[in-house]
Parts: sequence; C-alpha cells; structure tokens
Amino acid sequence: MNNHSSLILAVLVCAALAFAGCTTAPTPSATATHSPAISLSSLALDRTDLPEGYVLTMVRQKNATEMGSLAMSLGWRAGYVVEYTDTKDVPGQSPFVVLQSLATYPESSMPDIIEYINRTDHSYSDLVYTDLRLSGLGENYRGFVAGVRNPGLSPAVITASRTSAPLSATGLTMENTNQNTLGQNFVEIVFSKGTTLEVIRMSGPVVDDKAAIAIAQKAYAKIP
Repeated sequence: MNNHSSLILAVLVCAALAFAGCTTAPTPSATATHSPAISLSSLALDRTDLPEGYVLTMVRQKNATEMGSLAMSLGWRAGYVVEYTDTKDVPGQSPFVVLQSLATYPESSMPDIIEYINRTDHSYSDLVYTDLRLSGLGENYRGFVAGVRNPGLSPAVITASRTSAPLSATGLTMENTNQNTLGQNFVEIVFSKGTTLEVIRMSGPVVDDKAAIAIAQKAYAKIP
C-alpha cells in the first residue's frame, strides 16, 4: 500500500514539473527575432545608376525633429535624400537634376501615402500634368510628367492648393524643389516596396521620361 501511494506521488510530481516547464518563458535561442531596419543610405542611387555626366551634389540624412505631425502620425521612421546634377553645360538652360527622397513607413500605410503625394504634387497651377504608364515598380506606384504651361513666359511662383498639406508633412519634401523645378519641366515617380517609400524627381529644360523611368526602376531593384 505504501509503495502504491509513493508511486502515485511520484507521478504527480513529474506531471507538475512537466507542466511548469511548458509554462516558463522560452530560452533566448527560441525567442522570435526581428531583422534590423533597412539602411536607406544603402538604397540610394549611385553614380553608375545615372547617365554619364551626372555628379553627386547633395546627400542628407533626415531626422525626426524636422518631420511634421502628419509624417509622425503615419509612422515615419527614417529619411534620406540624394541629389545628382548633370554637368553637361547647355548655354541659357538649367541643368538636369535628379532628386531621390527615401523614407521608412509601415507597409500598410503605403497606398494612402503614395496617393496623397501624387494628389499634392498635381496641384501646382502653372504646370500641365500627364500621367505615366509604368512597369517594373511593384504594385504601389504613381508617375507623371509636369510641363510648364507657358514656357515662353517668366515662371509664376509655384503655389500648392490650399486644400493640400505641404509635402514636407509626410517627410518626403523634395529638397531644393523650388530652385530646381521653377519654370522647368519635370518627371516624378513615387513607389514603395515593403517599408521603403521613394520619390524620384527628374527636372530639366525638357522632359526625359524614359531616363527618369529607367532610374526609378534601378532604384526599385535595390530594395530587397
């Protein structure tokens, strides 16, 4: 009888220990891990991604202190901007400039952010817009050509629609945009992949949408 009672007690103790083992926290080796955020600088265009003659004229990391409340509410995490300028001198004309703005946002926010940027950047009253058909840029993208309405006249001051918040609110403001596109044609392409959002803008004396699309496709291919 005593032996039988001891056996039952031993079984109960083992069961209790097994249950305790199942409910304790997993060891560090069993915990879920998260890959580090993608470095936006590693995704930036380099000289070989652009046609001959372009040189790097600006590169800048953005930080949270310069972001608007809209950008932060949408989940902005990081920003990076690069600029390349064509060194080929064309008398009486401004050079071609390529601006690339990158930002990190939650993937779920991307369609709304892209639509917002596209709508906002269609609001300059002195430009005429033509949407582009694009490929090789995933599922979330927009692209358009903006042409000067009256190219023979002095450019008017660019004024966005009062109903649209400034693009800087999303953390994707195009650095030096007013200097580079005032009175000029430009191509703008916006796309995302995962948590990376990009705007490619190519401005210059004439529209070169084929070159801008090729550059955007190269930028997209860099995103893992």
